[in-house]
Amino acid sequence: MPTAHKTLLALILSVIIPNFNSGSLLEISVRRLFQFPSANSFEVLVMDNCSIDGSTDFIIGNQFPEVRLISQNDGGVYYAMNEGIRRSKGDWLYFLGAGDCFFPELLDESVFQTNADFIYADVDQSPSSLKGKVSLSEILFENICHQGIFYRRSAITNLGGYDPRYRYLADHILNIRLFFDPKIKKIHLPLTIASYLGGGISSTKKDEFFRKNKKKHILRELLRNPGFSRGLTVANYFWKVGSIHLTTALSRYSRSSHLERREPVPKK
Repeated sequence: MPTAHKTLLALILSVIIPNFNSGSLLEISVRRLFQFPSANSFEVLVMDNCSIDGSTDFIIGNQFPEVRLISQNDGGVYYAMNEGIRRSKGDWLYFLGAGDCFFPELLDESVFQTNADFIYADVDQSPSSLKGKVSLSEILFENICHQGIFYRRSAITNLGGYDPRYRYLADHILNIRLFFDPKIKKIHLPLTIASYLGGGISSTKKDEFFRKNKKKHILRELLRNPGFSRGLTVANYFWKVGSIHLTTALSRYSRSSHLERREPVPKK
């Protein structure tokens, strides 16, 4: 049985886990969540894309009453994450992959008693993601591992959730948008709060829609959130990637510019 923690009447955190035929990995992630007592209340939503490998059978046995299994066909991982947001009840949102492990017992009660909208910490075994305190300049090139991020619900819902047109890197686009917005308060926790299994879709698949439209999205965010420092950061990004000058790019693009078409989703 899972270790008891605070009542869900004052729900702090929703842990959302997309799943599709993950074998034993999902159970590893769920059992680790309840291995030690936590100071913060949380629920767990497993968003399962109709797996047929038995990976969710352990949930059906009611060993984990805090876990809600939602099994339905979806259009991919970000569709599942958006549906998890819609169905969740916590003030804060956290996303975990099957096989990744989150350590909720490391977080004291004060972590979420803040006016921040975006709290991020470090993740073990994720050398390709940023660690430590991150700047806008850095996140334009690399992403923060999503297993290290807590989002205030309104920070995501005000942007409409994840953009599923980005099949594998919608979380990077979302984080770029949040870092551009000066009204979004961000806090870094000097703490390792999760371990990352690796080998997920964002590290093994190419997101062509992201490649084609990343610069355009960066320009749109600058137009939405103008400012000297942000303009300088974007100019530096365009210079480093060997692109056209920022002034030329801005003359070509606007907030109403169309994005490139997305490749059709392959049938399973």
